[in-house]
Amino acid sequence: MNCFVQTVISLFLGVFCTSCAVLSQNTLELYLSPGGADNNPGTITQPLLTFGAALDKAARSKQQDITIYLRGGAYKFDAPVRINDPNWGSGKSLTISGFGNEAAQLSGTEFINAAAITATGKNSAGTLDVYSIPPDRYPGLFHPLTERGFGWPLKKQSTQLYIDDKPLTLTQWPATGKMNVDSVISAGDRHDKSSALPEFIYTGGDHFRLFGSEAGNLWVEGILNYGWAKEFLPVRQLNTGNRIIVLDTTAVYGVSSSYKNGKGTRSGFDQEKIRGFKICNVPDFSGIPFTWYFDKKSNRIYFSVPANYNIKKIAYTKFSDPFFLLENAGNITIKNLAVSNTLGNGIEVKKCHHIQLSKLNISQTGLRGVDVQSSDGVKIDHTIIANTGADGIYLSGGDLRTLSSCNYIVSGCDISGFSRLYYCNTPGISLNTVGAVVENCFIHDAPDQAILISGNNNAIQKTHIRSVCYDFSDIGAIYSGRNPSNLGNTVKENLFEDITGKNSSQFVAAVYIDDGSCGFLIGNNVFVACGTPVKDKENGFGAIHINGGFNNKIEANTFINCDRLLSGGVWDIKKWNSFLASGDIKQKLFMKTDQNSRQLYKTQYGALLDSSISDNSSMPRNNFVSNNSFINARQIDFNSSYRFSGNAKNSLLSISGNKKLTAEKIKMVKPLLSRNAMNILKSAYPF
Repeated sequence: MNCFVQTVISLFLGVFCTSCAVLSQNTLELYLSPGGADNNPGTITQPLLTFGAALDKAARSKQQDITIYLRGGAYKFDAPVRINDPNWGSGKSLTISGFGNEAAQLSGTEFINAAAITATGKNSAGTLDVYSIPPDRYPGLFHPLTERGFGWPLKKQSTQLYIDDKPLTLTQWPATGKMNVDSVISAGDRHDKSSALPEFIYTGGDHFRLFGSEAGNLWVEGILNYGWAKEFLPVRQLNTGNRIIVLDTTAVYGVSSSYKNGKGTRSGFDQEKIRGFKICNVPDFSGIPFTWYFDKKSNRIYFSVPANYNIKKIAYTKFSDPFFLLENAGNITIKNLAVSNTLGNGIEVKKCHHIQLSKLNISQTGLRGVDVQSSDGVKIDHTIIANTGADGIYLSGGDLRTLSSCNYIVSGCDISGFSRLYYCNTPGISLNTVGAVVENCFIHDAPDQAILISGNNNAIQKTHIRSVCYDFSDIGAIYSGRNPSNLGNTVKENLFEDITGKNSSQFVAAVYIDDGSCGFLIGNNVFVACGTPVKDKENGFGAIHINGGFNNKIEANTFINCDRLLSGGVWDIKKWNSFLASGDIKQKLFMKTDQNSRQLYKTQYGALLDSSISDNSSMPRNNFVSNNSFINARQIDFNSSYRFSGNAKNSLLSISGNKKLTAEKIKMVKPLLSRNAMNILKSAYPF
């Protein structure tokens, strides 16, 4: 996907004042350049240097429409651009934009003088050159490692080094594969206040004996319990003789054995098969170049490159704030810029209105690419977001009590490589919203889920989701769960492709409606090679999996080479009533205690609301499957609560090697596709 850089032609229709270029009585243009100076007037020929100077001139200007243009070049950031002024939005508008087709790059990197590094020799095999850096010579170079992962609060992340623009990763052992938890001495469950620290016996790792004296310097990274709960936790003690590890903090769900009959195991969805861990920050490069570790004893960072590699430049991410922090402001557009390298979020928007983020390229963030909260009327369009530590885009807004819409739109964006540091539950797009729309996006190639939905009246449409969910189990590319009052959500006219997980131990769906959620419309989508392959498991998830909820409609979809189409189903009345009575569900079903909200929900959703929160055992609970097409399917459903009507199945056609669809393969199924399915596939694979 291109960056959609827009050419801007500035027509100077006015005259220059002494401090700026005025286009008309109500329009002002200011210019920044890496070679500018803040005592310049801010014209195209005499640009300013800093945002602070430009915003100061803009705030003092009487003009209503102000544009700050960034000329091409690299802009080094050591502080965020803060716009916290209610004047923006009360009659005044501000646009911050790259100029024409000149590439303006906002970066939080700092360069290291090559003379500051010390060559310490080669690895034992002679395949790597090893160097060290004293971090105290470069403030901000080393940030202590911190706990992270599922269930952990987001914190600004630790050191990020680059050699010739290639990011270095933390050393880990084993280099391939994983170590396993043989048996559990103490689970160390964070939810159990009486639990001791996690302590367990591990298997594998003979070479690991070499690291016994490094216990206070080592970290565990892995899935220690449920298949979605990956964590990064410090090691307190390591007894290599007895193969015992004690962690220095409790795990979010405690530690469970990697073996089905192991001491301390928890079963379900074959989760023991996906459990396992690696040891990180080990003083051993395992023959892997472009890795690093921090040694407490010597207070030095060590890193590796291929033997005889000529290092041209060394850099690290020093900046730890958002590049733009917008608060209590409105009528602001930021466009045509590239921003990269922060240990925090890329852009933050809080309590704002009428904000547009357009044609940006956001990459290498320690946390989220874009974080929008408590705002109204925010649009993010034609933006590339890649390699974020947590969510690509996080959206929170709208009012669940009044069902007032947040009016957020995400359109035409390319989002990939998210969840790099925080693993699961930090998706491409996180919707904690009422009335948000995601459309015409491409979300792909990441270990976690594409979109999480929590809220009402959200729409996912005309979006291509491919090759996600490949590291975890019991997840879905689009996921929603644990609130039966989250109604009115739609998933329409999307293409889901290659969503099966990496191996047979994973339960993965393209659309997963979990834990009692109800009232979804899943319509006119195309699913290609999605769900757990039948050849790998007798049981597993279909392309669509519903766990407990009902009144979900699955209609006019096309399933191509999905071994298992649908799975799951409604719960029995005993389990449903127990679910409704649980504490967290009572909190979420606020309309049970708020009469105004309850009436509002009843007016908008009618019988759907009544059935979704009813404990009436005689009320029918079904999910409805109508007018779908199944091509090359093996299994359709596992639960009698699905109600089928008008579906057309063709299992005679076989498309071999079909995980990656091609135009040629589409032509083979063309006679069987609806016009809508054809249009969806053409948008991704023109033919």
